[in-house]
Amino acid sequence: MNLSRRRTLSLFSGLFAGGATFSASAADDPVSAPIGMEGSRVVMDVTINDGRSYRFAIDTGGAASLIRESVAREAGLSASGFASVGVFGSNDPRRVYEADSVIFGGVIRQNGARFVAVPGDGLGKDIAGSLASGILTALPSELDFDAFEWRLWQHSRPALTGFTALKAAFSDTPSMDWSPLLLADARVNGAGYRFLLDTGSPSFVRLNHRTARQLGLWSDDRPFAPLYGGRRIVRISSLEFGGSTFERPLALLLPDNQVAEISDGLIGLPIMRRFNFFCDRRRDEILVRRNGTGAAPEHYPLSGLEIGKDGRTVLAVGTGSPAQEAGVRAGDAVLADSGWDFREGMNGKEGDRVSLRVGRDGGEREVSFVLWGWL
Repeated sequence: MNLSRRRTLSLFSGLFAGGATFSASAADDPVSAPIGMEGSRVVMDVTINDGRSYRFAIDTGGAASLIRESVAREAGLSASGFASVGVFGSNDPRRVYEADSVIFGGVIRQNGARFVAVPGDGLGKDIAGSLASGILTALPSELDFDAFEWRLWQHSRPALTGFTALKAAFSDTPSMDWSPLLLADARVNGAGYRFLLDTGSPSFVRLNHRTARQLGLWSDDRPFAPLYGGRRIVRISSLEFGGSTFERPLALLLPDNQVAEISDGLIGLPIMRRFNFFCDRRRDEILVRRNGTGAAPEHYPLSGLEIGKDGRTVLAVGTGSPAQEAGVRAGDAVLADSGWDFREGMNGKEGDRVSLRVGRDGGEREVSFVLWGWL
């Protein structure tokens, strides 16, 4: 990347981009950096220590920026202690790495940044790390999914024609090391709740267990698709957000043993990317404008089966699913000679036929059904 042909300006910030400010010599407002979409991720190129450029995801649901352990070592970052961050379902202490400089999108420089290291490829294929919500809360900022740009203002604000102000707030942070999170009100099936705005989530809507119970959504009497860890996918009647109403989107429900206290749930990227977002934490404002992005495709296991880690036990069968209609029950054994790859079959496409042998109470029988969009 040839930075000599681009404007660069410096951001001096807290450890995880929580308190960034422009330098005094910053260019005129706004300054823009390109973003992109890769699958279910908003991405940006990030240059570390004036060396190699890596692809990072923008995760407004994260209070700390993350980096793959292997990338941190490859970039020659210095280790500087540990931090306990909830990542991949664990709050284990993770190593913290320091970068002397980070350049976002080849345009915006931050001198001094820290990243929490995570192992493996849990961030997604070809994703080297994630950028915390501070990229929107440090300064007045816009995430523009029409132009695929991230814009920052130091001295002024845009006209914001056509934008709608949300009833919103920013979470408290325990220190400048952490970025505040974006919270806003929305209505599910006519009832008002507060949601985390999370570009890092592939869910249309996610509801905490308490919220799902209050709405009557956690019930074996209504259609649901079971997922790992006791989670469920259901279809809600409506989501009202940002002056728009979305009819019958999918919602992910969390079970009893998963609680997020900061909000009643979250609104993920499939809904968020249909708006452009402007944030000004100094005024406690989040504004949105509907853009031209179309509806995202929906995905859920069309079989209605949740299979245990052993690959041989049916843990749950979704109400109304093809598997239920074929007579499969929770507790059934999927026999080794079924000739069916369970994981692949559960995630097959509509119209695929699934055949397997199940065992129950010492007996065996053949089961066959066709996958279809039953939710």
